Amino acid sequence: MSNRVHVAVRCRPINEREKTRGAVPCFEIDNTRCTITDQASGEQRQFTFDHCYMANGNLQEEQAEIMKDLGTEVLSQAIQGYNVTVLAYGQTGAGKSLTMIGKPQSPVSDE
Repeated sequence: MSNRVHVAVRCRPINEREKTRGAVPCFEIDNTRCTITDQASGEQRQFTFDHCYMANGNLQEEQAEIMKDLGTEVLSQAIQGYNVTVLAYGQTGAGKSLTMIGKPQSPVSDE
């Protein structure tokens, strides 16, 4: 059991509205690192997390990976009587509710 704070980031791809406006991705994800590039200056900043996730279009697979990496331990600790918290933070439309509860028509299997 880990008794420390775990920090994860999940990035969504550019949506159709953003594509029609000419937007291009400004970040790269690599397991525990997120690199953000300022497109005007080319300056890059790297941020390190416990887990980094990039939406790949397969919601069920993505949700299962997040559950395996984060959810299982949190649920186990809660069942053991420990206080646990899962916090989703971000801009409106960024995918917080999707990450926390998924889509009702595509539940994650218990495999």
